[in-house]
Amino acid sequence: MGESLSMYWMMEVGSPDGASIATIGKQPNLSGILEFFTWYGGVKIEVELPSDMKFYLSESSGDFIPDFFCPSIPLMTNKILNILDEAGVDNIDRYKVELYDQGGKLISRNYCAINILDRVSCADLEQSDCEFDNPGDLVGIDFESLVIDEERAKGYNLFRLHEAVNGIVVHDSVKVRLEKEMLAGVYFVRPEDWSG
Repeated sequence: MGESLSMYWMMEVGSPDGASIATIGKQPNLSGILEFFTWYGGVKIEVELPSDMKFYLSESSGDFIPDFFCPSIPLMTNKILNILDEAGVDNIDRYKVELYDQGGKLISRNYCAINILDRVSCADLEQSDCEFDNPGDLVGIDFESLVIDEERAKGYNLFRLHEAVNGIVVHDSVKVRLEKEMLAGVYFVRPEDWSG
């Protein structure tokens, strides 16, 4: 079990001790174009999206601006995306956006809305600490601790976890590359320590 866990990590967002992290408040309303789950479904978006998508920090937002936001439409900086490109991650579609503060002042044009195209079913449910209502529906499972079946992960280097699509799984080689760059607010936890 230990060997398989050492190859994969869960990518998370947080702030350094004592810092209040920025959060997204208002984001583009794409309900007439896409369903919410599209951003987490692991499939390509086949419709054209607006070229002027704007995101605003929430009224209660903190001052610490991370390189990765996880609202219903996730955002990553170009810095992360460039590192992922260099690490061989080729399954992220991206859409340029603008980030504004609560008062409407432009903060950055260096973010993209991201769509991770792979969703992989690789949770070992017998070994994991988890709860699910319907054994026939293995999506939306609540994990207190996750065990990844490395054989079923098939060597993917970054993907969404099929059983809990809020979980972003990265291979150890990608984690090492990202950690070298001291990204703001991006950290990694071992699957056995992850809840989601």
